[in-house]
Order: sequence, then structure tokens, then C-alpha cells
Amino acid sequence: MDVIDEVTRKRAADAEREVREKYPEAKVRYEVRGRRGIITAYMDAFVLSKEFVETDESLDDPKLLFEYSQVLRRRARLVVLVPRGRAAAFRLKLLELNNNWMSYYQLHYYEEWGDIRLVDRETWRRLISLPPEEDPAEMD
Repeated sequence: MDVIDEVTRKRAADAEREVREKYPEAKVRYEVRGRRGIITAYMDAFVLSKEFVETDESLDDPKLLFEYSQVLRRRARLVVLVPRGRAAAFRLKLLELNNNWMSYYQLHYYEEWGDIRLVDRETWRRLISLPPEEDPAEMD
């Protein structure tokens, strides 16, 4: 099985669990188009969450940030999964997008064998070889 198919299926199952905690009637569908996975959580005609499993090839599309902004403009959750090697730089792109939209999104990276990890600030610092941030409470 292709890594994009595997990561998309894994993430779709996670998305279904996450969304159904708040919206038990929600449905999740997913598909792989070319070298990109797309996961949509919806209830009735309302999109709750849109997720994209990107590849090195799909990340080079200049329309990505516009597509992501459309998801955020509709007040849906945006989740993007990228290859590990692209996660640190891509987090900065998403931060630019956040400056414009101030909305909810998540970034994850995936390994070539299919493992998925959330990219929070601590993980991002590790990816760019920075030490962990010091806790201000520990500095006293």
C-alpha cells in the first residue's frame, strides 16, 4: 500500500473519532487524488473539518494557501499533513496564514512508514534543532 493511502486512511479514522466527540452524527469521507489525500468531516451540508495529506509534489502547488484560506473562511477546522522533512518550513507558512485568518488549524507530519505526529511548538523546535524552551516558573 502507498504511504499516502495509508496515512490518509489512518488520519480519516482519527478525524472521525475527534469530530464525533462533539458531533456524534457527523460523517467522514476520504479520497486520494493523484499524490494527495483529502479528508472531509461533515454534518448535513456543513463542513466541520477539511484535511489534506500533502506530498512533496503537492506542496509545490502555489494555490495551496488559497485553498486552505477557503476552508478557514468557511469556519471549518483545517488539518494539514506533510512529509517530516517539510514540516518545519511548512509550519512557518501556516503561521503566515494564521496572521490573516486567526482560525483553527493543525499541522502534522508523517514518516515514510506511515507514523503521524502533531507539529506543535515544541516539536517544531526539535525539528529545527533548537533546545526546549525554558519554563519561566523554573527560572525563579
